[in-house]
Amino acid sequence: MQGIDWIVSSNTVLRPDVIVVCDGIPEKYVTSSPTLIGEILSPATAAQDQNDKRKLYEEFEVNYYFTIDPDANSLVAFERSADGEFRELGYTESLKLSLCENCEIELPVSAILQA
Repeated sequence: MQGIDWIVSSNTVLRPDVIVVCDGIPEKYVTSSPTLIGEILSPATAAQDQNDKRKLYEEFEVNYYFTIDPDANSLVAFERSADGEFRELGYTESLKLSLCENCEIELPVSAILQA
């Protein structure tokens, strides 16, 4: 599927690089908070992705947020904690995430970084 917009509010529309929703496939755009968002960093957008968008995703209760830095060949993953703030997730070879009730995924980090 081609990119899809997330209508955050009447004056804020975002198009993350990776977006996962658990409440059905939207026809035109996402209107509820996604479960997972990923951003691929570039020199032009890295600061915005790591700061401004991260705060927005935290504020609008995205459960998981990760950034992929192709230049550094690295991935940083965050999970929304009980207090509503992101905390960095540690991982070794893969990320194991509980996206929603009865839905768990395992993402092999090396495969993501090679893509």
